[in-house]
Amino acid sequence: SHSARNDELFRPVQIEYKVKDAIFIVLTDSVGNEPEGETAKFYVLKKVKNMRLIKNVDSNFATHVFYKS
Repeated sequence: SHSARNDELFRPVQIEYKVKDAIFIVLTDSVGNEPEGETAKFYVLKKVKNMRLIKNVDSNFATHVFYKS
């Protein structure tokens, strides 16, 4: 049905990552490999001033959100 197809578009996904240090987090593939090549820089999250990383755990998945402190 049409609604089932729409639900598929918004299904949460699990995001794999490695914490490099207090400032950088690198998104990885499902087995922990870091991205390589020209696009690798697009998979790095950098903490900015006055931002904190929090982890919300749901019964099915975890989400990580930056919020202004």
